[in-house]
Amino acid sequence: MFSQNFEVVQKFFPKNSYDIVRDSIYQNYNDTFFEDEKYLVSKICDGEWGGAVIFTNKETNENFIAKSTCPVSIVLHRDKYILTSTLNHLGSYSEITEITDPEKLLKISSTTYQGNLNLIPEKNIIRLIKSFDFTILGTFVYKNKLYHVVSNSKGTFISKIELNKFIFIKKISDQRLWSILGNSHIITDDLIISFSDQFNTGFIKISSNKITLFFRK
Repeated sequence: MFSQNFEVVQKFFPKNSYDIVRDSIYQNYNDTFFEDEKYLVSKICDGEWGGAVIFTNKETNENFIAKSTCPVSIVLHRDKYILTSTLNHLGSYSEITEITDPEKLLKISSTTYQGNLNLIPEKNIIRLIKSFDFTILGTFVYKNKLYHVVSNSKGTFISKIELNKFIFIKKISDQRLWSILGNSHIITDDLIISFSDQFNTGFIKISSNKITLFFRK
């Protein structure tokens, strides 16, 4: 049975109105993938050729890289970095990994990487889940618990991980919402997730337990 802890609202706008609403919400957006007091994190996504996130220590300017195909979001949960990745290419491949200490990752000389992204060593990370059945749109924390927005042919759901499987908590759409490249970011503590496919264009705004879906007609 789905939990009722999350409130879900769907809103539909014609294109002109949608653009105004979207711009008003995105006005505080910057293109930083993730930042906290210690690290600035950038992302690389080259689709089937691999992806990564690079942690830059803001005090020492040292850089550390972790494999991620393709980065969707990072959240800090219980002093651990939770990295969400999804690739929609000839199917769906998604994973969530946990990084306790970014400075135990592979150290590199700059915020660019010229090597084979698929060959970045996967050491000092813990894989929480790996799935070929779901697209992960984003990860967020509510009441100190991790939740994930996932979609498949049955719709789009708020879920959690139990025994290396996604457990559905709340269905937020009957449609499978997704994008070729995952795109989510934090704006004034809200998680904003964009989606664009052959059927739908819009974004999801998650504020605490309130979830609003904005669709462009």
